[in-house]
This record gives sequence, structure tokens and C-alpha cells, in this order.
Amino acid sequence: MSSLLGPSIHMAHRGIAGLVAVGCAALGGTAAATVAGVVVDTGLRSHADAELTASADAVVASPQSFAVDEDLDIPFPDRVAVPREDADALASLEGVTAAAVETGFDFAVLDAAGDPVEAPGHGWDIAVFADPGVADLAPGPGEIVLDTEVAERASVAPGEEVTVFANGSETTAVLTAVVDLPGAGAYAPQPEASDLAGPVDYLAVRTDDLRGLEAAASDLGLMTETGSGLGEVEELTGSERGELIAVGASLGGTLLLLIGFIIAGAVSASVTGQRRDIALLRAVGATPREVRRMVAAQATVVASLAFLPGAALGYVLADGFASLLAAQGLMGDDIAVVRGPLPALAALALVVAVVQISARTASLRISRIPATEAVSESPTEPRRPAPFRLAAGAALMGLALSTTVVPVFTRSEAAFASVAGGILPAVIGLALAGPFLVRFFAVRLLRRVSARPVAWLAMAHSEAFALRTASTATILALAMGLAITQFAAKGTMVAVIGDELADGTEDVTATVTAPALGGVPREDTAELRGLGVEAAAYGATTVIVPGESDGKATGEAYPATVLGGADGVVDPRVAEGDLDGLTGDAVAVGSTAAWLHDVGVGDGLELVLADGRTVEPTVVAVYERSFGFGPFLLSEDLAGAAGRSDVVLASGSGAVVRDWARNVPGAVVEDGFSLGAGTGGRDWVSIAVALAIVGYVLLGVGNNLVAATSRRRGEFRGLRLIGMTPRQIRAMVRREALFVGAFAAVAAFALSVVPMGLLNLAFTGVPWPEGPWWLVPGALSFVTALAYIAIMAAARCSITAGPRRRLRWEW
Repeated sequence: MSSLLGPSIHMAHRGIAGLVAVGCAALGGTAAATVAGVVVDTGLRSHADAELTASADAVVASPQSFAVDEDLDIPFPDRVAVPREDADALASLEGVTAAAVETGFDFAVLDAAGDPVEAPGHGWDIAVFADPGVADLAPGPGEIVLDTEVAERASVAPGEEVTVFANGSETTAVLTAVVDLPGAGAYAPQPEASDLAGPVDYLAVRTDDLRGLEAAASDLGLMTETGSGLGEVEELTGSERGELIAVGASLGGTLLLLIGFIIAGAVSASVTGQRRDIALLRAVGATPREVRRMVAAQATVVASLAFLPGAALGYVLADGFASLLAAQGLMGDDIAVVRGPLPALAALALVVAVVQISARTASLRISRIPATEAVSESPTEPRRPAPFRLAAGAALMGLALSTTVVPVFTRSEAAFASVAGGILPAVIGLALAGPFLVRFFAVRLLRRVSARPVAWLAMAHSEAFALRTASTATILALAMGLAITQFAAKGTMVAVIGDELADGTEDVTATVTAPALGGVPREDTAELRGLGVEAAAYGATTVIVPGESDGKATGEAYPATVLGGADGVVDPRVAEGDLDGLTGDAVAVGSTAAWLHDVGVGDGLELVLADGRTVEPTVVAVYERSFGFGPFLLSEDLAGAAGRSDVVLASGSGAVVRDWARNVPGAVVEDGFSLGAGTGGRDWVSIAVALAIVGYVLLGVGNNLVAATSRRRGEFRGLRLIGMTPRQIRAMVRREALFVGAFAAVAAFALSVVPMGLLNLAFTGVPWPEGPWWLVPGALSFVTALAYIAIMAAARCSITAGPRRRLRWEW
């Protein structure tokens, strides 16, 4: 192998354009994979700093996730309570020197202007546990203690009577003291806090026998956290971290396919540019294995050189992505970005593996054929691609297009996922069958342009180099298809949700929220109804439908809506049953979910709620507008809404609603129906991810086009020698670029626009993708223009100044 070092360096020097493409693709792939890795690593290893429990040896809490066999556990968004008797039993264990239960509740205090100041509420026991020095300041019945920061924000002082809201209930209390404790909050007497909060959130413990505590807690089905796990229990970050893992894994899965596709294209372009050099090495005695190892080593060295800048760029982009998540409320301030080396090392391993496989695969054929045949074949390419490519490509494209029938059978998010996700296998199928299609169309165009020499040469080149042309067109089609499906699918989903919500809330005249109170108090909603206004309590939650497969526990999490007093206000289009029965132990199910889980009106359905409670409510209705209202509607009693509603939807006089709201501190009234604030963050994150994916694909487009055109330098010199002018050569290349662009546009249209149009027809009744009218023509035009510029710029640099220059190996 060492004897091939010199030829390898010589080949690298002369095939620099292809290797630069490999380096750029590896750099972009390393950066993208590092971003996904940092997001997953943050979800796995980031921990919030403990404040109230920082001095504890351990914290005992209930498991905060639903266990699933052979998959990641599903975190619960809400706190899973610890039975009070279990907490008391653990606190009395031998070796426990101090213990305090946390009974947190939502709290707000009115400032001098009557505006609520929100703060977390705690029982006094946890305050003493955090700082024993405040024990003498314990509040009594009807009293409250505030943290310094909260007191300053509310402009209140000890001795004043203040109006407070605890879990949505209004009362008055005397502020007896202001303390300086970790984490701004309010502290109520422990009995009152226990009545407000009900179950115990967790138990903080100082103990001389940690192992005994862990064993006793395990026997009760509880978990014990120490060290960095204290903050996770205190701040309840498991749900957010679980979402980060899901986002990173989803992004990583998509990027894995794209990185493989883009890098494989760049490596293939590099190897194709060195076909004659490889053939000559075979002619002078290099074995097939040596050739493949040399090509793989060459590409791997180039990819490794791109590792450091790619990883550095990835960490910078990961910080920006985390800032976006935080700005949109999808990542709490308690979660710090983890910038360990593992994401970069995993990205390096992925990129190197892809480069190795791609290089060995691309050089497999030329390394195995006899040396004399390799030399005779190398200036062009195989006249007939392997026959299996057409069959395999047609099968893949057919399989991808078959997903367009999914919306006919199921009106669910699975239809969007199947159609939007079909673009990648469709493009892989196009890559396999592309040379046959290119040759088919090029031959027919040859007959039409036989009287025009420049156009005839362009089509003849496309037909002779069908593999090269198809490779270029495929990457263009991928960029166009991804741009269209990513944004069109999102636009259609938003349109469907918006239409169903608009149709189901036509009678809503006002939307009331109270964000500073954690929701609209139920007694205020009851007061509004007493004024002759129909008001529906509306909130968002999550449910898990447990199951079993092959003896293993499974579970699927779904968004759900908490709904109370909906009759006459909202209309989810009930197909069976009646929403009047949505009280007590009852649930309504969307038609798709009812079909999926085989339930109907009167059946029981096992659910695990957001706080870990397992219930089996009765299905009282099946409705059709499950996109707008979610697959499940829970009664307020079943969801256990703690005295307040996220939103109140009112149907009646808007003036009456506004007059009522003036007497409700923190109430915000908007005309008509408005729930946009809760979904905008996810939309922006989805758009950012889609733009990043499309951007990486466009990088691959530019790379491959420049590399493919640059390696034609010898061909251009040969054309100059037979009398063609630079202007004629550029005209020829221009027509080739237009042919490639047109072929890619037609392919992208067939593989993305047609399926998205059929999806849209099934859901909205119009046969074109939702979104801006310019989305499809804009995507096709932009990518085609990018291809044209890349091809023409590389062609201008590759066309030599005159015909007398000596022909080189690349001809």
C-alpha cells in the first residue's frame, strides 16, 4: 500500500475539485450531526441546579415517566405525587436526621396597582430545610412569608394585608416576614400548603443511612435521587429533557439519511473524476483491494481535515438552536446546554463511516474489471448501468408514491408523516433509475435538435454521460422535493388545524386567559356563566394510551384537551354520543383514535394522565374534528384541573365579558377565538429545522455541480481543438444545465408536489399544497437557478483560453 502513496497524492492534486466537494460535504455533515448530538446529549445529561434541596443528601419522589419496554420511557409533563403516608414513613426511618415534604402550589400576589405577581408557592417546612435560620419566622394561619425578590416586585412589606391567589382561589393574608432563600417564592403555613397542594411533591432528606433510605423507597415504588439528580426532581425538567431527546433523535434520523446521500454523491463525483488514474494504477499492477483502500483513505483524510471546523461550527449552531428553543418556550432556563465531546466524536465516526462505505462502493466496479478494459472505459462511463438499478429504482419510487393513498384510509398525522417522509426513498429510487430515464429523454431530444449542432452536442453528452447527468439531477430533485414537502406539509397541517378550530368555534365571541395566575379561576368562570354568558373551560394536557405487544409494555403519548361546559360554545362535530356527558369520569375520543384503539360510545378506555394516574373513563362521544381539538377530550373532573382553566371560551355579549374581566385580576380578553400563543413556538422551531435541512442539501447541490463540471476541463480542451469557441462551449453547457434543471424539476414535481397535492385534496378539498402561492414555483426556480449558476461558473473556469494547450489525462 505504501507504494501507492505517490500516485494517491498525485491523483488528489489533480482531482482537487472532487475532493473539495467531499470536504465541504463532510464539513456540513459534521456540523449538522454535531447539532443533533448536542440536543440529544443535553436531553440526556443536563440537570437543573438544586436550590431548596441543595443541602439534602437525597430527594425521594415518584417515578416521573411511563415505563416502556425496548424504548425510551415517556416522561410525564405534570408532577407525579408521593403518597403522604409513604413520605411520613420514610421521614421516620432510623438514620434520617432531617426531612421536609414539598407541597408546591401556584401562587400570585397583587401589587399596589392590582396586577398579579406570579411566584412558586411552597410549604414552610421546605423553607426551614433550606435554611434552618428562618425557623423563628414561621407563618401562622392566614399569614404568608415572601422571598425578597417577590416582595420587591409586588412592592409589599411585612405587616401588610395582601390579596393572594393560590391554585386559582382568591384570599387575603398578612405578610409576616420577607426572607432571602434560594429561588424566589412564597411560603404558606404547612397545613394550609398541604390543603392547597394536596399530595406531596417530593421528600427532601438528610440521612446517615443513604442505602437504607434507597431500599425503603424502592420497596414503596419510589425513586431516590442524589447529587445532580436533586435539581431535576425539584424543577421537574424530565418532560422538557425528554422532548429534547425526541427532537434531537428525529433531527438526527433525518440528517443521517441526508448526510449519507450528500456525502455519497460527493465521493462518487470525486471517484468518477479519477477513473482514468485508477485504471492506470490497475494497469501497472495495483490490486482491486489496494485501489479501494487508496480511494477510501484519500477521501477519509479529506473528511478528517473538515472535522475540526465542522465540529466547531456545529457547537456554535447548537447554541443558536438552543436559544431558539428557549425563546419559544420549549426549553426552560433550568436546562443548560451540554457541550461535551461526545456529539463531535459521534459525528466524526458517522462521517468517516459514510465516506469509507461511499468510497469503496464507488470504486468497486472500476477496481474489479480487467486493467485493459478499465483503461478503455475510463474516459467515458459504462454504456449500460447495471440492470437491477431500473427495477430497484422503479420499486422504490412506486413504494414512495403509494403512500399517497394513506390519507384515503386514515385522517391522522400518520398521513402527513408518510407522504412527507416518502421523498427520501423516492429520490433514492430516482438515483437508481435516473440513468435510464435520462437516456430515454435525451435520445428523444436528440432527434428533435439534430439540425442545431450546439444543442445536439448537449443532448449527446447528457446521453453518453447518463450516470453523471442523473446524479446531478437527483441531488437537485432532492433539494426541490425537500423544500416543497417540508413547508407544504407544515402549511397543510396548519390549515387543517385552523379550519377545524375555526369551524368548531364559530360561536366563540371572546377568549379569556389569566397567565399571571396560572389560569382562569373556576369560581370566576362560574360567575361569568351567571351573567348569562355561555363559557367553556379549555386546557391542554397529555395522555398516554398503554398497551402490550408480544408480552412487552408499550405506550403512545397523545395531546389531549380538557373541556368543560362546551355545549353551545364549541363544536368538535360529534358523530356519536353527546358532549353533555363529558363530566366526571368521562372522555370523548376523536374518530381516528376511536378506530385505532377500537373503542366506541359506552366503552371503557384505559388512559395514563399527565400526572401519572391510571384511569379507565367511559367514552361518551366520538367526534370528527380531532386535528383541531386533539384526539381526546377529557372532562375537568377527570383531568383534575386544580381550580382553574388555561383558557375560557365565551359565547355571548363581548361587552359583558370585558366588564366581568375588569374585576378579575390578571384576566386578558381577546375578541373571538385565539389560541395561537401556544403553538407558535413549535412552528418556528419546525421552520428553522426545515431551513437547516434544506440549506445542507443546497450545499450538497453546489458541491456536486461544481465538482462534476470542473472535471470536464479536458473535455472542453478537446472541443476547443476541433474548432469550437468558448462561447459555443458555454452555450452547450447552458443547454445541458437547462436539461438537467428541467429533468430535476419534473422529477421533483412528480415525487413531491403530486403526493402533497393529493394529501391536500383529501384533507382540505383543493388539489394543491397549502402555503404561499409561490412556494412550488419558487422552490423549483431557486434550486434550478442555483444549479445553473454553479454549472456555468465552474464551466467558465474550466474552459481554457485557447486550443493549443496540451491535452491532459482527464480527457
